Amino acid sequence: GEVAGTIAYMAPETLVGEPATPLSDVYSLGAVAYQMLAGRPPFEADNIGTLINRIREEPPAPLGPEVPPELAGGVLRSLDKDPARRPESAGALATSLLTATTLPMEAPVPTQPIAAGPVASRSAEPTVVYATDKGARRRPWDGFTIPLLLLIALALVIAVFALVPDGREAAPAATAPTTTTPTTTTVPTTTTTPTTTTLSPDSPEAISAGIYQLLDEMRPPEFKPKEIKDIREGLDKIIEEAAEGDREELGESLEEVFDKIDDLPESEERQRLFDEFVRLAESYGFTVSEREEEGD
Repeated sequence: GEVAGTIAYMAPETLVGEPATPLSDVYSLGAVAYQMLAGRPPFEADNIGTLINRIREEPPAPLGPEVPPELAGGVLRSLDKDPARRPESAGALATSLLTATTLPMEAPVPTQPIAAGPVASRSAEPTVVYATDKGARRRPWDGFTIPLLLLIALALVIAVFALVPDGREAAPAATAPTTTTPTTTTVPTTTTTPTTTTLSPDSPEAISAGIYQLLDEMRPPEFKPKEIKDIREGLDKIIEEAAEGDREELGESLEEVFDKIDDLPESEERQRLFDEFVRLAESYGFTVSEREEEGD
């Protein structure tokens, strides 16, 4: 039930609880290549839940006319929702990018979106958490263009790593122990299907992962390291108290974090952080209300 990674570059299958595979990494490399050509990630949104839904359900926008069609096809193919339709390895992706100017690539066929998981349940009797917010709304990301040579350099790096032998292949085969041990490792005679947890975009785990990502993006000089550190520690405390089931302490910790956010300078990042903490509080069953100013 945990999410590890930068959501804008994570493959759709990993966002619904499926295990990551090498083809998931191919998707992430394709997302980086797309941003190098378009100046923005394949998918953007004002909140983490919408971003996850777009990655899972929507096709990426076509690349601009300045990108050769063969190259665009190779990059978009690595972003296919179906892992089986992506390049089969990092080496194959590198080859397709390096040869895209001379060899045509098949354009990706639209695929069915991955089914959404259930929305996290909420408490029947929510507790009110007070917060204040005076921040500005987020503005759209201004696009920019990066030279195509950077993409070719990325492909060369991928190709080098693809040529490095896998150290696991050189490992010696396991041998039977010579000492008398009460337990031994045997080959299982039956195959068991692993249990996976479907992660809803509105679950506390997904929202918390997005908040950690936002905190990583909030840096000096606009934000002081201690301010970000205090909010991160507050989020750690919230997650720990939620796991322990102490709702009274959880509500107090949420209020403390909102107070810390209120002390931050007004900015797009501050507003996004506030909005995500509101979603986190609601996912735990709390109702967020604005605190009245003193003297009102």
